Amino acid sequence: EVKSAVDRIRTFPVQIERPIVNLASPRSQVIQLVVSGDVGERALKVLAKEARDDLIALGPISDVQISGTRAYELSIEVSSDVLDAYGLSLGTAGHDCATGKPRALGWRDRDA
Repeated sequence: EVKSAVDRIRTFPVQIERPIVNLASPRSQVIQLVVSGDVGERALKVLAKEARDDLIALGPISDVQISGTRAYELSIEVSSDVLDAYGLSLGTAGHDCATGKPRALGWRDRDA
């Protein structure tokens, strides 16, 4: 009914996109799954994402939200001796890390 009414409006400015009308369906929490274990935070986050994907693949479940996780962080520690050996300043090393060059210098990441 609302969609039909909106579709009958012919006075929208030419430069705007046509409105999209959808029926909002309320969502309610049906189940809460807690993932925990004697493993690192990264492993738990990966497991939670796999569980989410598996639940959505079942079909009737349309939405799975993961909460309580922190954003991934990257920590890089470089001694001044290493910077000197490569002829880098701290700013240059930071820039190289931001642009993806550390692997070219032989640096590696590790799961903290």
